[in-house]
Amino acid sequence: SFAIDVDDTITIVYKDSTTGTGDVARIPANGDQYDLSFGTSGKISDVFGGTISGTDKIKVAIDGNNNVIVGASMDAANTVKVRRYTSAGAVDTTFNTTGAALTITSGNSADRTIVTRLLANAAGQYALVGYEDIDSTTSDKMWIAQVSNAGILDTTFNPSSSSQAGENLFTMNGSGTLQKLMGGMISSEGKVVAVGQETVSTYSNPVMAVLFDSQYSAEVQHVPSDLEDG
Repeated sequence: SFAIDVDDTITIVYKDSTTGTGDVARIPANGDQYDLSFGTSGKISDVFGGTISGTDKIKVAIDGNNNVIVGASMDAANTVKVRRYTSAGAVDTTFNTTGAALTITSGNSADRTIVTRLLANAAGQYALVGYEDIDSTTSDKMWIAQVSNAGILDTTFNPSSSSQAGENLFTMNGSGTLQKLMGGMISSEGKVVAVGQETVSTYSNPVMAVLFDSQYSAEVQHVPSDLEDG
C-alpha cells in the first residue's frame, strides 16, 4: 500500500518477506531511492511488533497534519492494529496516550479481520474498512471501525451497537454468500462512503455502496439485483 503527500513524496508500507513484520519507507518526489531523513536510515522497521496477516493486509494513509497512519491485519484472530508516526518517521506519542499501537479486536468468531482500506481526512479522523473472514463456507461480514485523532476508538461511531463485533465497530450482512468492503472515502465532515462486492446466486460481484452519517448508522444502502453482474 502507498500514499502520496502534498509534496509528492510517496510513503509505502509492506510486509517483510523474511520476518513477516510490517515496515514503512518514504520515497522522495524525484524517485531517488529512500528518503534517508525518514525514520532510521529511511525506514521504520517492525511497526507493530508482530507478524502481519497475509501478503497485502497492511495499509497506510497521510492525514491533514502530514502524519503517517498505518493499519494492519495481524495474525492473531480478529485483531487489527493502528499506529501513527510523525512526518519525520518518529512515533507520535500523542496517539493512544503513549504512542503505542491501538489494538482493535472484533467480538465475532471470525478467522481474521481484514483491512482493505485505511482512510484519513484533514480533521484527523481515521476509518478502517474491511471484512471479517469467517471461513470458506459462511458469509463474511463487512466491517468498519473509526479511530479518533487521539488514537482511540471513536465513541460516536455506532455508539449503541447490537452487532456481535462490539460497540463502536460496524458490521453488516447482506443477501450474498460472500461480502467484502473493498474501498471507500471519508469526507471532511466525517461521512464515510464504502463500496464492495458480494456473490449472489450464480452471479458474482454486484456493486454495493453504503453511506454512513456522522453517527455511523447505515444511512443509504444500494445492492443491485443478482442480474446486475459485474
